[in-house]
Amino acid sequence: TSRVGATRIFLCNGLFAPDRSFGDLVSGAFTRGARVGNNSWGGSGPQYNTITMEYDALVRDSNGDPSDGEQPFLPVFSTGNRGPDPLTIGWPASAKNVLSVGATEGYRPFLLDGCGTSGQNADNADFILLISSRGPTGDGRVKPDLVAPGSHVQSLASDAPLYSGVGVCDKWFPAGQRLLNWSTGTSQAAAHVSGAAAIAAEVYERRFGSRPSPAMLKAILINHARDIGNESGFTSNTNHRPSINQGWGRVDIGA
Repeated sequence: TSRVGATRIFLCNGLFAPDRSFGDLVSGAFTRGARVGNNSWGGSGPQYNTITMEYDALVRDSNGDPSDGEQPFLPVFSTGNRGPDPLTIGWPASAKNVLSVGATEGYRPFLLDGCGTSGQNADNADFILLISSRGPTGDGRVKPDLVAPGSHVQSLASDAPLYSGVGVCDKWFPAGQRLLNWSTGTSQAAAHVSGAAAIAAEVYERRFGSRPSPAMLKAILINHARDIGNESGFTSNTNHRPSINQGWGRVDIGA
């Protein structure tokens, strides 16, 4: 079994407003038992900056205190929705040690969502989603690491009194209820991979008696990913993995 916790870093109007440092956010999550963290946010630009540097260090030691050993933690980051051009990946997804996730299409080939995504962009999980941000990073590294379905994804709607649906395509979906919304983007893809990472960590721990390091967990998911081939015709450094469109492929927890 797994437990899920959430840290609020956005206000209901969509304003990015964390009330503490990124280091404190990660350290607090680790202290409360988290070992994988989903992050469906980021800034524009493929450059390696101070925030990507901070997250690379937090993967190795989530509290930043070398005197008490290492507290490893794997942040999963969405790449952004600025595709299909190269070098559109955002930060901190451009960090080396985090697990960076782009999006394939999902499979709900009907309707037009509030993001403007049609059924044609949600009918083949082996196609890269048009808006998914691509690598490489500013210093030439291959990113994303993995891709996962990201179009027409349903999730829980907030019950906060000021919930406006900002950041999602449809405040509530389907009509007639107030529990679910649906949306499209790499944010949804990253959440899929965060769940896959939690499952993979559990399998590893049962088999070997200890939790995998973040590097091992990345390696497990990458080495069991599915190469999605010609990536729906978009030009990349190669039509097969690794590439700046799909990284090392679509996550495959069944493998």
